[in-house]
Amino acid sequence: YESKPTLGGGQLALAEAPPFKEKLSWLGEYMARQLERLPVEVHSGSPVDASVVEREAPDVLVVATGAVPLVPDIPGIDGDNVATAFRILEGEPVVEGKRVAILGGRRVGTETAEYLARRGNSVTVVTRSPLNQLAADSPNTYRGPLLRRLENAGVKFIGDHDVKEITPQGLTLVAMGQGNAEQFLPADLVVIARGAVPQRTLADEVGHLVDQVHVVGDSVEPRTIAEAMYEGTMVGRRI
Repeated sequence: YESKPTLGGGQLALAEAPPFKEKLSWLGEYMARQLERLPVEVHSGSPVDASVVEREAPDVLVVATGAVPLVPDIPGIDGDNVATAFRILEGEPVVEGKRVAILGGRRVGTETAEYLARRGNSVTVVTRSPLNQLAADSPNTYRGPLLRRLENAGVKFIGDHDVKEITPQGLTLVAMGQGNAEQFLPADLVVIARGAVPQRTLADEVGHLVDQVHVVGDSVEPRTIAEAMYEGTMVGRRI
């Protein structure tokens, strides 16, 4: 059962959206083709809740519902000028020719910065960590070229700063460990890229309905594609 119209969505679809990562789509296409060759009944465009599980009455349930963006508690975070990196990489809203501030300097934040810079936006990445930790969760062979491309694209970086408030005009930044000095960063759009949290509500709701419930991938903890595939494989073997 897949809530979206096609297979291969979720974090995989987001991972292939930034520049130079288009070939990741091959993985989703390959997996979908393999299912077509096997006796697997696929229900796409079919969200699942406790009532669906109760109706289907499975012996075993595998929950791979992924993760949702972590939204920090910042005044103004619910404004119309705020979007998550997930939404941006999904293509909604389309952002062009804007001043964009991205909160978060890890892999998702920096890749989203490149994605937006290539669409004619003026992008500034704001991170609470030192700038030498930009994209620190990326492999070194990928991180170096990514940072060079960001520099060449004119992306700006502000490290060791947190966000005090978001307004329709931009955001107020606070220096960390530097006397709490404040500065205002004008922005038309603020993009949240502060990580993700597991989406395992379904697993928690249906434990009493199914004898075996297995949770895999980002539903356990947001990590990499390799770890999600490994966990799915091992659960399949155990079943």
